[in-house]
Amino acid sequence: MLDCLPIEVHARVGRTAETEDDFGSLDARGRRDIGAALQRLRETRDLRGVTVVINRLPPQHVGLGSKTATVLAALRACALAGGWDAPEATLQHLSGRGGASGVGIHGFFCGGFVADGGHNVSPEVGFFPSSSGRAEGVPPLCARLEVPPDWRFHLFLPEGNCVAGANEEQFFRENAPIPADEAHAAICSMYHGVIPAIAAGSIATLAHALRAIHRSGFKSRELGAQLSRVQGTYRALAALDDVAVGMSSMGPLIYAVTGSSDVQLESELLRVARQHGAKRLAVARARNLGCEIGQSDGN
Repeated sequence: MLDCLPIEVHARVGRTAETEDDFGSLDARGRRDIGAALQRLRETRDLRGVTVVINRLPPQHVGLGSKTATVLAALRACALAGGWDAPEATLQHLSGRGGASGVGIHGFFCGGFVADGGHNVSPEVGFFPSSSGRAEGVPPLCARLEVPPDWRFHLFLPEGNCVAGANEEQFFRENAPIPADEAHAAICSMYHGVIPAIAAGSIATLAHALRAIHRSGFKSRELGAQLSRVQGTYRALAALDDVAVGMSSMGPLIYAVTGSSDVQLESELLRVARQHGAKRLAVARARNLGCEIGQSDGN
């Protein structure tokens, strides 16, 4: 979880039982998903008089994981405004998220680096993205680590495909499950590469593990489905020393992780990214805590 590009949701109790939520710039599918999640919440508790307003959103469908965080933020704000400190597990279930990955629905509450154990499903059932809401239960949280506070996460957005909705589900149908040996290799790179790298604060170990993850398995298929500019940005940044690079989710967002602030290295990252037509969205530290709750105007 990163301390940048935040989602801000406000909820207030109205004078009547009628609500008129404001989802801001959220797209049509997002409005439908959040509307359905809030309806499930309001049916669980009498929260019909609570209005939810989304004040701030990061770019959608680029690999930031904003949809899960937005749904959970709306649910938690609505519940708290109505006087109910709903349990984490209840909000996770009501969100309808976590169809493939539990990273978003765990990271929202605890921050830091999280790794989950996925779902116990068979190939006959099928594999679907987290937005599909097809899986039962929440993927178990297997690891949660504090990310070194001096690490910097550089987020670059090249011109690429924004894969979401029906297109993402189609991608899963065509590419999952992957061969067992590739799945085992990816799991090995995660639990014997990425996690030890974060625990030890080693950018070099993280870079090696991320390169392995992007060479095969599901991630290589996600990267291969992107436009050449995304692939070129990834390869050019990954070729630099002292940088760990990856593509987030289905992309096109590319992230580059560096150690403590290095002006020369940051300048080189920006130069290489611009060569491939990628703009920098943000440079941020990790966020080692979950969502924040505040009050305004006495509400």
